[in-house]
Amino acid sequence: MKKLEEFKKSEVRVLPYKLFWSSIPLLLLLILLGPYGSFDLQLHSTYIVFASSHFILLPSVLFFLLGGIYFFLRNSRLIKWMVHLHVLLTILPFFLLIVIIQIGMINIETGQYKLNATTFVISFMLVVFAQLVFLINLLFARFWIR
Repeated sequence: MKKLEEFKKSEVRVLPYKLFWSSIPLLLLLILLGPYGSFDLQLHSTYIVFASSHFILLPSVLFFLLGGIYFFLRNSRLIKWMVHLHVLLTILPFFLLIVIIQIGMINIETGQYKLNATTFVISFMLVVFAQLVFLINLLFARFWIR
């Protein structure tokens, strides 16, 4: 029993705000290491062009804000599996999109990326779903869990 108690005390906890904040330098490093250019997204009749650096700065700002929220809520009683789901579904789609963009969806002649609209929409929907899970978790922590 004594060893189990010592293990629990020495257990390293991964806090969500540390995950969000530690992913920001990785994203900013991708701006420096990645190829410069833009990528194109065509949704029906709308044609959107993003600079690759702008696409990486957007999740950096989002991760900074979410890390700050989790930092201020670090002593609240959030539901653990909802926190894990939120962190996973927020960080993973952005990194997957960046990896997909870096791997080879680049047109050699023009230097522009061609991003499949389905991939973009699914990733966006996962991030939106994760934020809904986060809001539900906040509501449960505030009103139902005492």
